[in-house]
Amino acid sequence: MSSIGEGFGKVILFNEHFVVYGIPSVAAAIGDTTVAKVEDSEEFQLLDNRPETPGYKKEKLEQQKDSLNRIFKAMNIDVEKNPVKITLEGDLLAASGL
Repeated sequence: MSSIGEGFGKVILFNEHFVVYGIPSVAAAIGDTTVAKVEDSEEFQLLDNRPETPGYKKEKLEQQKDSLNRIFKAMNIDVEKNPVKITLEGDLLAASGL
């Protein structure tokens, strides 16, 4: 079994950090996307084939794994019993601020 999802990138034009204080910001979608494909596997795998700012994916790998584990836990998914392969692709640059 497999599933594919696509998410569009966004830009926050101004007031990015003010939203935590309840002040509005202006954001817009951009056409670049990340595509995630999830399929059954013999073991858990995460393949990130997105373009990146040099070193970004390596620097953020542990944070990415932690986020995935939190999602799996919230959804009651045991990837040790039911391993999956997650492949990330698309033309949205993997970088901070995008």
